[in-house]
Amino acid sequence: MCINDSCVLGCYDTCTDCKCYTGYCHNPMYKRCMQCCHRTCGTCEP
Repeated sequence: MCINDSCVLGCYDTCTDCKCYTGYCHNPMYKRCMQCCHRTCGTCEP
């Protein structure tokens, strides 16, 4: 999930978290988070 713009607790992303990470879609640091995001939300749009 997203806390203070960081991926925590093993990346239990929801669509809300997905929106939090949209600014980092292409940041390798958030790759794992966005993979979770893609699985739960289906998309990642800037």
